[in-house]
Amino acid sequence: ETSRLTQRSHTMERRIGWGSMEPSAPLVEALGWLGFVGAEVLFYSPAVTTFRRILSDKSVAGFDHLPYVVSVVNCVFWVAYASLAGGRFQPLLTNAVGGVAEVAYVIIFLTYAKTWHCARDSMLAILFGAAVIAYAFLMPFPRVNGEASSASCLGMAAAAVNIAMYAAPLKIVRQVIATRSTRFMPLSLTVGGLSCSIAWTIYAVLVGDVSIFVPNFAGDVLGVAQLLVYVAYHRSSPPDKIRVSSADDADEVKADDGALKSLDEEGGSTAMVTSSSANDLARPLVS
Repeated sequence: ETSRLTQRSHTMERRIGWGSMEPSAPLVEALGWLGFVGAEVLFYSPAVTTFRRILSDKSVAGFDHLPYVVSVVNCVFWVAYASLAGGRFQPLLTNAVGGVAEVAYVIIFLTYAKTWHCARDSMLAILFGAAVIAYAFLMPFPRVNGEASSASCLGMAAAAVNIAMYAAPLKIVRQVIATRSTRFMPLSLTVGGLSCSIAWTIYAVLVGDVSIFVPNFAGDVLGVAQLLVYVAYHRSSPPDKIRVSSADDADEVKADDGALKSLDEEGGSTAMVTSSSANDLARPLVS
């Protein structure tokens, strides 16, 4: 009896363990499409908030272009990786469709920015992305299953950028702790990002893809941490009486608070936008 139970346990592990399913398996397909939908919602949410305001004002105001520039490079890496790795249709489509949005956002910044910083950063990002892709194809890389793999290089590069991007919303966590208010941390965006990263984490486990697993597992951990911070500080202080712990925090909160008040006066939604909101920082890190 013990032997049969052990055998069943091993069989179950093979069925649901690391790399236990083909990308075409129904469960893997379902997780991939779930991740796709969640990612596209995150990719395109700035279009109805941040960029509607920029187009209306014909000015980028205090919005930061860098997350969008980095996201373009990230999408390119994932598209290249998914194309080379094979069997990664949903990750490829996710980043191809999302990349279109990110390119459009950067073009809007280039159109309305009054400084040259956006153009400079865009050019540097293009050069960096081109250098990594060229290096992946021209130089030898760690062998995977006995064969040199350009995909392994692109996967590592994309994973590294993803982890950095997942960590970006920690700025918002700092702000929440400083003000003891969750005003600047939209619950919908936090939960949405966490759900998306969980779907891709399970997807990665089932198909045995380290490049997809590592950044999304990091996203799971950071997402849970953000959710715990939200629970800890939710309604801990009245919205109009935000406490700060330092003069620097006070200046930062004042700037963001001004952006929120401006949106309120115009009848816009403040649920997902501030001048340095999580919407500008929490880019979809999926693939």
